[in-house]
Amino acid sequence: MAGLGFGVREWSLLNLSTLLHAAVGDHRFCALDFKLAEEPITLEEAARRFDAVNQRLESIEPSTTILSGGPLRILERHSCVFEGRRFAHIVLGYQGQAVSLLVTTDEGVWAMPASFPVTDGFHATALRGSRHVAFVVSALGDDAVHEVAAAMAGPVAQALAGV
Repeated sequence: MAGLGFGVREWSLLNLSTLLHAAVGDHRFCALDFKLAEEPITLEEAARRFDAVNQRLESIEPSTTILSGGPLRILERHSCVFEGRRFAHIVLGYQGQAVSLLVTTDEGVWAMPASFPVTDGFHATALRGSRHVAFVVSALGDDAVHEVAAAMAGPVAQALAGV
């Protein structure tokens, strides 16, 4: 039993690592330097074609609390594909930097660590729904990324609830 539990945990962490690298890559090659193979589509179109959660993400807003680094603004919303993985992508502006909120299906992610190592020069954290995982990714430091995640946690949880 212990071996099975360890194996499942390791498989889950491998899936999470794969998703994390895809989310960081999407942030880098979509939000910062557009170098994706296909053009993004609206969240409304993505909801019709792929996953109803996209429609729910179309209207979320950050909490109205002003963060320590100033206001958090939504700059853009769309659905895009990075290396075969589709994301609902909400690009936020905070402290003069782009911050990506990327939502995708979780595909067996059961273990969620409290923090992630710096990945390809970017800081990230994750929020989990019942069938989706949302990553917050930016070149900003861990504290700022966690602050943005906290501001988006309630709206994202509400959007992901029951989907």
